[in-house]
Amino acid sequence: VMTGSAELGLKVLNDITKLAIESPFTSGELIAAGKQVKAFGFDTQDMNPILSRLGDVSVATGTDINRIILAFGQVRTTGRLMGQELRQFTNAGIPILEYLAKVMGVATSAVPQLVRQGRVGFADVAEAFNRMTSDGGLFFGMMERTNLETVWGRWQNVLESIQVLLRNLALEGFKLFKVVCTKSKFKDHYKYCKRYGD
Repeated sequence: VMTGSAELGLKVLNDITKLAIESPFTSGELIAAGKQVKAFGFDTQDMNPILSRLGDVSVATGTDINRIILAFGQVRTTGRLMGQELRQFTNAGIPILEYLAKVMGVATSAVPQLVRQGRVGFADVAEAFNRMTSDGGLFFGMMERTNLETVWGRWQNVLESIQVLLRNLALEGFKLFKVVCTKSKFKDHYKYCKRYGD
């Protein structure tokens, strides 16, 4: 995930890895999804919360997370919900009309007309997703529940944990190799200076 900062990039990677362990997704899938989120101009610090919310929706509806990110990102790009994205959400089984009605304080039947009038902004859509994936929402905690309650989820958790362990071991090995090489170069330099400095 491109962040422009090595320190921030490591934090994002650690957050994604933690999310992968707690979800049915692999870190590779979430990293790819994170790149797509970033491509739509979302701030790096918002990446993990977005992946968490849209991941819950993806698991609950059985819809590819990248498909949901695409529609969500398109709404952000235009600044308002258009008919095409509304159809993408509803066809995916996402109760966007119901939750937009709650956010905007109108009847569910009134939402399509508001969309046609261009009166449903990205902030409304984002808040609708927040509510459906927050405590009390229809899709709250779906990734974690699926991970804990299904055989597939538990198996994915084991595989992801092994991958994280191997990655950490490789990183520590690289650091050790770097230190050894640095010490070796220092010793060679010291011998050279001692030889020609006397």
